[in-house]
Amino acid sequence: MKKEDLIHAVNETGDDLLEAAQNARLAYMASGRTKRITAGILSAAAVSVCFLYFLRPAAGPEPVPDPVLDETPAAVPEEHHEPITVSRSINSGMGMSAVMYYDPADEPDYNPWTEDMDLKRLPVYIRPSHPAGVPYGLPEETMRAKLAEVLDKLDMTALSWAAETAGETGPDDIDADAVLNIRTETEEAYVYCDGYGTVTVFLKQGSHITLPDEYRLRFDADAETARRSAEWLTENFPQFFGGKDWGCDLGGDRTFSGEISRQYQVYPVSDDDVQTILDYAYSRTSFLPDDAGDLTGFRFADELAAAEKADEYPVISVEDAYSQLYAGNCRYNTGIMPRKDHMIGDVQLIYFNDRTSECQMPYYRFLIDITDDLDIMTAEGLKTYGIYLVPAVDPQYILWEE
Repeated sequence: MKKEDLIHAVNETGDDLLEAAQNARLAYMASGRTKRITAGILSAAAVSVCFLYFLRPAAGPEPVPDPVLDETPAAVPEEHHEPITVSRSINSGMGMSAVMYYDPADEPDYNPWTEDMDLKRLPVYIRPSHPAGVPYGLPEETMRAKLAEVLDKLDMTALSWAAETAGETGPDDIDADAVLNIRTETEEAYVYCDGYGTVTVFLKQGSHITLPDEYRLRFDADAETARRSAEWLTENFPQFFGGKDWGCDLGGDRTFSGEISRQYQVYPVSDDDVQTILDYAYSRTSFLPDDAGDLTGFRFADELAAAEKADEYPVISVEDAYSQLYAGNCRYNTGIMPRKDHMIGDVQLIYFNDRTSECQMPYYRFLIDITDDLDIMTAEGLKTYGIYLVPAVDPQYILWEE
């Protein structure tokens, strides 16, 4: 069944069936299992998927309480994987995790995942993490090498080098000798490599790159104009983008007045569906424009450089993810549980680049229309969609942390 047909079917399902789904729960993992992998809160740095802003839920229908957990031990799985502990909350640090659209169906879908991909298992990664989202873990020499590679491709010469350690700036609960970032200055730019391997180039005033007018990186550009601009950039920086196929993510949230605030990002595409899905989340190149549409910098993400693959886990289907959603097995911070009268705007399989969590795992991201539950003033017809995350990993390997 196509994703659009499934969304329509769920939105049209009778109250009695949704009521039953709301109370359904899969058996909880047997107590006493070793908890070695932890999926924590979703940070504000979860690129491309969360556009966060402050919202206040209005007085309205009481959220459906979390169902009582069935603590009957689950059947012993046929294959062994360490259980993953998942928090039900998302603490973005910046307010409610939600996006604003007139209709998600009208927005271009830049996600490389499609519902007809035959994905039986997906990898889960472990990466050093801190609750404040401070990236660390890469050796200093690796960060220096990444910086040097970018400088060479931009034909820039370092004038100075500096390393920042946890002992100098904190946090106190990270080893004092851990290098958090390496930074350098050139005549044209300030360049940083953080402890996860992402290199950011901030061009100095006077070194900004002025694009031809038809390719300027305007925040309010229509989708086709933005696509042409991204294509122009990949063609004109062959030292970074030559020899590969690239997908683009040019989506963005809308402001309260309904204007689009577009981003300009590309990611490598290959015949390996799983690798492409991972690159969509962790290996993006972001183009940083100013209000005039000039290019003021780049961000080259390599966010799994400090991670290790833990295992490959069986994953559930989109249909099973709907059941998990209405059983309350999801993460959210809207304060509003999914209800049978909510409309689902979209569902996608994604990895979240969650810098506050040790565990990097796949989720089904649901966009649920919660406009009627909120007391906010927006442009006419503009809707607010809360973000709800259902682990894509088979629920027999998920331990919910209340």
